[in-house]
Amino acid sequence: MTEAYVRLGAAILREVVRDIRGGPRGTNRAHFVSAVGFLRTPLFEMICETQGVNPVLTKRGILRLSSTKEVPAIRTRAQWKRKQRQKPRRYYRAMSPGKKMVN
Repeated sequence: MTEAYVRLGAAILREVVRDIRGGPRGTNRAHFVSAVGFLRTPLFEMICETQGVNPVLTKRGILRLSSTKEVPAIRTRAQWKRKQRQKPRRYYRAMSPGKKMVN
């Protein structure tokens, strides 16, 4: 196998990682869905083998990148009310002695 094919495989994997990391929201949704579909193809497994990595572990690691933001699946009523009752924090920055400026 020539070096050009190895570099092409690495570039394809980088693009897949970039699309997965962008997440399924907004304008990146089509790229995300396409990248996830690519992970299920035999071509992905072949590229991983030419790169010398395990396809199963690679797929698991790439998919883990899409779930980096931890968002609670269910918010209880008590948590919701507690969040609404919190007052916004104000931070002060000293301008001169005795005077304060709100950020």
